[in-house]
Amino acid sequence: MDICKEQRSCVSVSRESTDVISPPSPNPPTSPPLIPSSPCQPPLPLGGLGSLSHPTNNTVWNVASADARKPSATAGKDEISRGMQKLLSWRMCNERDDSVWIASNRHTAPVLQQGPECGIVALCMAVNMLGPVSADKRHIMNTAQEKGFTIQGEMFSATNLLDLVSCSCGVNGRVLVGNMTDNRDDIILHLANGWPVLVPYDKDANCEPCSLRGHKAHWAVISGFLLQCSRADFPDLNSKEIHQDPAASNLYCISVDNHDGLSEHTIQTVQAVLQSLPASDVYLLARQGKSTHIHPWRYTALSDSNSNLLELGSSIQADIGKFVIPEGGIQAGLCSQVVLIRP
Repeated sequence: MDICKEQRSCVSVSRESTDVISPPSPNPPTSPPLIPSSPCQPPLPLGGLGSLSHPTNNTVWNVASADARKPSATAGKDEISRGMQKLLSWRMCNERDDSVWIASNRHTAPVLQQGPECGIVALCMAVNMLGPVSADKRHIMNTAQEKGFTIQGEMFSATNLLDLVSCSCGVNGRVLVGNMTDNRDDIILHLANGWPVLVPYDKDANCEPCSLRGHKAHWAVISGFLLQCSRADFPDLNSKEIHQDPAASNLYCISVDNHDGLSEHTIQTVQAVLQSLPASDVYLLARQGKSTHIHPWRYTALSDSNSNLLELGSSIQADIGKFVIPEGGIQAGLCSQVVLIRP
């Protein structure tokens, strides 16, 4: 079944925000490179870093509980399908009859924050995504305080967050510095392997990316992506690690079961797809500590938000002694930086 066609006959799903989102502006088509042949919740109130919003809709918890009972691979694919449905029903993408979606996502259970600990809970979700050992939030918090990275759970330094996940959870990683748009291929290929990306950004009232100069700085974990391309450009995507979804003929999912990473053929395929795509056709699947939902975000929106983290909000400045602020402020600690972690 073609999801794009199915959406036209279905009742629209209500968006969890009253914001109006304009569809991405079209980009001039480019000639696609050759793919190598295959071998053999409701809106949250506006709050600062320290506020906590509790979900009130039982549906939120039911979805999270249902996913928790599913095998990880099944839950991850279900999240991809829900992400596509939201993109279409919220009119975040252009509906095209010839669209083919290439997606990857590894499920991780939501962890809600209590106080200004968005970075800590995003780190927990990222570690849980890698498995098989679950992150211990209390241990991570204690380690962060002992190392002088935080007072209440705030994390205003990407470098400190990487140090924290390495010493408290024993996983590998690196801080990728620079505009996310320029680093798009590295980030998407990292996600295609089933490995998480931790991204600081400015949040709006619905905890989606916006640009407020860092006044509403927040952390999210990115667990997957959706790429919208033309079927004519990529007529045959099936391979050992890329499978057509049995319920949607225009959806191809990348297997994330191999913790050692993707084959060279799949890497080359994803690279070829990315070379042909405008930025407006790339979407990310994100979780953050104020919701149990996973949401699709425009890559460009998160990139713009990440690169505008320049100064602290007034609520933080009023109580500056209650937070650990790196030298140079959040512009030095967070701006244009993401944390890539892997087993």
